[in-house]
Amino acid sequence: AHRDSQGVMQTTWQFVAVNPEIEDISTRHRCMTCGKSYKRRTHLRRHNQYECGVPRRFRCPYCSQDFRQRSCIWTHIRKLHKRSTLYCLDIGTGKTLYYEKRPTYA
Repeated sequence: AHRDSQGVMQTTWQFVAVNPEIEDISTRHRCMTCGKSYKRRTHLRRHNQYECGVPRRFRCPYCSQDFRQRSCIWTHIRKLHKRSTLYCLDIGTGKTLYYEKRPTYA
């Protein structure tokens, strides 16, 4: 940090790239199926539960894009199909699922 001519303190930030050869990979949690690794065990659990080897179960009725998680399809429809009804197709059961807004309590 240094002072300029006005007497105001300014801070300068420096970004340093992490060298992958130096990073300790022995502390990472590795997926036994695909080999991806994560710093936290909870991230590996999420990967195993929702991503790795899990079929895409929910289909957008407007563009036929498939998703593994229901929350992802609701976000997709809100962003890309803004004035459309929030519903999707469950590929596994063949049912139509509608978005239900749950009440929030203060």
